[in-house]
Amino acid sequence: IFFFFSPLEGRSKFYDLVIDASETTPRYFLLWAKVKAGGAQTDDVCHALWVDSSGKRGAVNASGAAENQCWD
Repeated sequence: IFFFFSPLEGRSKFYDLVIDASETTPRYFLLWAKVKAGGAQTDDVCHALWVDSSGKRGAVNASGAAENQCWD
């Protein structure tokens, strides 16, 4: 089961959830949580967060540059 937004319940949705199909294989996935446009997180430094099947994770700001503080 895969949901396309978070949180699942409640009125305010903060992130769109995306599985990067270009990176997905039977043994690998890349999942993105991207800030919903116009939502409460729009101005956050951590504009999009990602995690893959190996446990690696990262984040980018609104310009697409890597951010190191988002998972701390």
